[in-house]
Amino acid sequence: MSRTSSQHRRQTTLGPLWAAIHDVQFRQGVAARMLTPVYIVCLAGLGVFCVATVSDAFAESLWLGLFNLLVVGPAYFLVGAVLARVVLETIRAIIQIADDMHRIAETHDRVADMSPMKSLMSAIGQAGRGDDSRGRD
Repeated sequence: MSRTSSQHRRQTTLGPLWAAIHDVQFRQGVAARMLTPVYIVCLAGLGVFCVATVSDAFAESLWLGLFNLLVVGPAYFLVGAVLARVVLETIRAIIQIADDMHRIAETHDRVADMSPMKSLMSAIGQAGRGDDSRGRD
């Protein structure tokens, strides 16, 4: 069996996330796919924290427990969920910007290769974007 068919079988059997994790050449991104599980873990952790806070408050007194159950616990959960969501959306936006910049650079290189100005630029000695002479001033 060829290496390509075994990789395809592994990807379909174990899922694209598993295949991306084992991609040692970093052709596939994993971070964007991990945002949903990370958010779920954050929400579960917030839930456990709120339950622990409320139970500790009930151990102190009934009124403090009720106050934590009705006011403090939901406020902790809401603020924590919003902060986790904002952080994860920021990470997602940064990943999307990086992907878009990579596509723009690839498109620029393809267009520059097709341009008749490329031969003129190399004839007069101006370096391209990918040349080694850039940044050695």
